[in-house]
Amino acid sequence: MRLTNFLSLFALVSATAVQAEFSQYLSEIPECGIQCILQILPTSVCGLTNETCICENEDVAARTQSCLVQNCTVLESFQVANITALGCGREHPDRSRDIIYTTVLGAFAVLCVIMRMISRWEEGGFNPDDYFMAFAGLCMIPLLTTGDLSAKYAFGQNIWDIPTNHIVLGLQFFYWGEICYFTVLGACKMSILMFYLRIFPSQAFRNWCFSLLGVVTMAMVVFQLMTLFQCWPISYNWHGWKGEMQGKCLNIQAFNYASSAVNIILDFAILILPLPWLIRLKVGLKRKLSIIFMFSIGIFIFIVSVLRINFVNKFKASVNPTWDYTDAIIWSGVEVHTAVIVPCLPAIRSLLSRRCPKIFGIDTQADTNKSYERSRGRDIPRSKSFKMVSITTTCAPGKVSDEESEDGQRFSNSKVCFNLGDQMKGTVHTGITGGRLATFRSNEHLVPEKHDM
Repeated sequence: MRLTNFLSLFALVSATAVQAEFSQYLSEIPECGIQCILQILPTSVCGLTNETCICENEDVAARTQSCLVQNCTVLESFQVANITALGCGREHPDRSRDIIYTTVLGAFAVLCVIMRMISRWEEGGFNPDDYFMAFAGLCMIPLLTTGDLSAKYAFGQNIWDIPTNHIVLGLQFFYWGEICYFTVLGACKMSILMFYLRIFPSQAFRNWCFSLLGVVTMAMVVFQLMTLFQCWPISYNWHGWKGEMQGKCLNIQAFNYASSAVNIILDFAILILPLPWLIRLKVGLKRKLSIIFMFSIGIFIFIVSVLRINFVNKFKASVNPTWDYTDAIIWSGVEVHTAVIVPCLPAIRSLLSRRCPKIFGIDTQADTNKSYERSRGRDIPRSKSFKMVSITTTCAPGKVSDEESEDGQRFSNSKVCFNLGDQMKGTVHTGITGGRLATFRSNEHLVPEKHDM
């Protein structure tokens, strides 16, 4: 950031301050600041003794700022700004707790990941989407740590109210937190897409998923690299504000607008990707709406991402970044924590329904058995070798040939029901109405006639 930007702090403090005993602080002002005051005040309308005028007159602040630019360093100008604030009786605002409070939501997000892992373990094992979410949960730990420490040392306060070494520490933690932020968001998107790949057998759908997965991966890597090298040398990120070293940075505001826009577009694409396939399900309206709702809970991630963009303009070359970035940091935290929580909700509900079926829903065993047709008046026993995704497509008139299946069962003039199964584990469950029941492997997909699912 340029020296002139930092020195405008004096103008801000002086123009908005209130009356107080100012003269007693003159001895603490750096020599360059004293020279500017003695040069400006005698020729101003305030004089040397009118404390109210000195604190509130904008012309005095502007002329003093110009003098400080020519005669003081950044650190000296901070000292002038801080003493001026004290002399004018201005309070030191502190919103660091607002940032720390978001870590509570982050801790809940980590808990959600843990509950998801417990649920999957009880159901028989983990899938690729669970591994990606576990990775996101692990990355949440350094993200929460850096967020908490950056607020403890610097962010949420005016930069001239903070000790120099604390400013450096706060900016360092903020820098590493930015990298964790993009990592967690990318891992969450990959987890959702891997979940799609696990349950949708349509090759057309899977092609779209793989394409989107490639875009998400590329975007995550690019944003991480741009964050890592947003300033050069890298130490310029936390030492450059002093004006004592040479360095250069990207246009921070443009970068944040671009990354936010790409993030929103990807969230929207992931949200609507399964809808065309879900709409074609021939099930009752209530059932169809419940299925679509389950796949649409990601809209909360999309909404938070859109709300956050209102504060992205704060991420820029600011004269007071530790204060100006506060709202943007809070909303970034809410966004990334929501991105972790939402994909875990279905697994959490499954876990809670097993623990407290009377409170959180019907028994999953009964729900699974009801999704099958009865064969000869008996329930189909539940296999322990796979997990069932409780989504059932419509049955289509079966034009299944009278060929023997691998288990020796024959089908004729039957109606074929297709249940979305676990593609990654090689099981797709099918039911036969008016005929006999069979279970097919994933390479023997039965699909409703004229419906590509």
